[in-house]
Amino acid sequence: MTAAPLVDAYLVDVLLPEIYPTGVTILRGAPGTTTTADVVSLRSTTVDDVQVQMGPQRRHDETMTVTLLLSCFRAGDYRAQRAADEAAWAMLTLLRDGLRFDRTPNMAGAVRHAVVASYSLDRDDTPEVLAKGRVAVITVTLAIKARN
Repeated sequence: MTAAPLVDAYLVDVLLPEIYPTGVTILRGAPGTTTTADVVSLRSTTVDDVQVQMGPQRRHDETMTVTLLLSCFRAGDYRAQRAADEAAWAMLTLLRDGLRFDRTPNMAGAVRHAVVASYSLDRDDTPEVLAKGRVAVITVTLAIKARN
């Protein structure tokens, strides 16, 4: 069995709520019509490699990539984009620090290593959204090595 379901559950139920304790909605899948300003969404989990270890335990080493979206909405005209961008970058900093400093070496009892591997910021240009405010979305890829 893969460690991916344990990692997903730990991210959504334990780690992300510790990193973002108030005012941030944390969910699996697309945010949809979520009305909170700041959202963290667990979008996908891919297990790239499963290698069976030799020996009586027959454990598996897995390399995973987990994609998160950090989405920040700020009401207003074009001047609100800066605030949305800054909020998204601040959320990324919290995530990177949370992974780096204490919690992840044993995430869900299976993770040996977890880091932010890459990220990119996009700005929503949908007319319906722009009429209300500005959105900054950072797509984050986590690189995770797990043993199961």
